[in-house]
Amino acid sequence: MGMAASQARFLGLTARQTNLQFEGQQINQQRTTLSNQSANCYNSLLAMTVPVPPSTDDYTKLVYTFTPTVSTTATIDQIFANQGNNTFKVFYTEYGSKEGIADTTNRARISNPVTQNQASLNGTPRYFNVAVGVNEDNFNSKKPLYTIADDQATSADSFAQGETYYTIAYSANNIALEEVSSEATQNFINSDLNTADYLQYTLNDVKYYVKKSDIDLHTSTPISVYTTGSVTVKEQKHDDSALVEYDNQARVSSITIERNGVNEKYTVTTTTEVDEEAYNDAYNQYIYEQYLYDQKQTEINASIEIIQAEDKNLELRLKQLDTENNAIQNEIEAVSKVLKNNIESSFKTFNA
Repeated sequence: MGMAASQARFLGLTARQTNLQFEGQQINQQRTTLSNQSANCYNSLLAMTVPVPPSTDDYTKLVYTFTPTVSTTATIDQIFANQGNNTFKVFYTEYGSKEGIADTTNRARISNPVTQNQASLNGTPRYFNVAVGVNEDNFNSKKPLYTIADDQATSADSFAQGETYYTIAYSANNIALEEVSSEATQNFINSDLNTADYLQYTLNDVKYYVKKSDIDLHTSTPISVYTTGSVTVKEQKHDDSALVEYDNQARVSSITIERNGVNEKYTVTTTTEVDEEAYNDAYNQYIYEQYLYDQKQTEINASIEIIQAEDKNLELRLKQLDTENNAIQNEIEAVSKVLKNNIESSFKTFNA
């Protein structure tokens, strides 16, 4: 190979080696970028908060109860210490039972009797039953009686023999409604309710009651039906100067409060109560957060696998460039020797 050809070959190899080195630098830069991305993914994993399932202890509370009377129980809601003395302000809720009106699952539809007379009463259309008698004592229903003229109902203040009178005609579930009977009135004695506000009907030997204010003869919408019986009542009370005693576990053991002008001491019972509904809500929230956590973790791991695959491809390409660079370097050294020999042979021709 002549000097010119060797020189051209040397320049070509040098240029190729420069390109390989530049491409290698670019690959290293890409691998550095991928390394940073991978580090960010791992940092994201470390920054994630692992969901923790709720503990029932967090939804368990102490419940203090005592029995003010034979038929009532009470739960202590809050206790505040009074400054300057050993008394406490105690708030409690007292539960008891009494006779009253209880809403039932039964519902009534107010319908019109088969035999009916329509008239306006105080400007409102109403239906009436006919009630015939010679005097007031003959009307065994003892209901308010009306006279009807020109489609207008007017309360009857006096009664004449042979005159026709009318009563308001209600029926619920196709059974006639009546004023609350004296027998049923006994069920209302302790209920703090006014029997005049209700009408009654009997079905299968059970008396049911509807509020007069709910009755509308011009609608088929079901209305509430009530029965008499024992109903639970609660009342919130407090004592501003109660005495409270605690046991060796710092739990309330007894309480002295004023009732009916007399200080009464009661033994307090401690029980634990779990708010199941709140706990279930918290556990459902934990399941949801765990799902989001697993989903995010899967996404990050998938990103890391993609980055690792790209880095592996760049690593293989870098090894190929290194192998090619070594081959070119060997060839450059060989061409350099040829150039050196050519130079020596050319410039030493006339040397002694």
